[in-house]
Amino acid sequence: MTESYPLAWPPGWPRHRGTRDSDRRFEGPTYRWDRVYRGLQEELKRIGASGISIIVSTNQPLRNDGIPYAQERRITDPGVAVYFVRNKRAMVMAQDRFDTIIGNMRSLTMAIEGLRQVERHGGATMMDRAFDGFAALPPPDDCWKILGLSHIPRANISRATIRNAFHSRAMSGHSDTGGSADMGRLVKARDEALEKIT
Repeated sequence: MTESYPLAWPPGWPRHRGTRDSDRRFEGPTYRWDRVYRGLQEELKRIGASGISIIVSTNQPLRNDGIPYAQERRITDPGVAVYFVRNKRAMVMAQDRFDTIIGNMRSLTMAIEGLRQVERHGGATMMDRAFDGFAALPPPDDCWKILGLSHIPRANISRATIRNAFHSRAMSGHSDTGGSADMGRLVKARDEALEKIT
């Protein structure tokens, strides 16, 4: 399960490169952590996200009520990923363009507001299709588990160990012996494991 702390950046989402933008454009009397945090959750509920499913993941430790333990400080990685369930589908949106966590949360809130504009103007189907792109991807397959080597310390795994494990899995899962191994998945796991120990 995804936790709110530390930041769980979603697989497949690109990271911002270079200098981050200042969050000064968002400043005003309502630009406080509690209001921005609550505003993000309210916008998600307006698009049909289940309230109990919303997880705002950052590198800022939070109390149970979603408020930081201390005043937000400049954090090396101010990215924000928000995980939620909409129409029974796991979704994720992420932002790290701005130099503060609160700025990235506000940016996500405004992006969701923009998507809701489409729905308000008769484009519910368009909004649903836009949200298809925010489906949360499953975590990548673990090559060690696929090869049956997850119980062995990495320092004890050699190229021969990987090749033997691959051969064993491929033979036991071969269709001629009644198995149904996904050879593409096995080959990918073997190549990834070999690359990791090189």
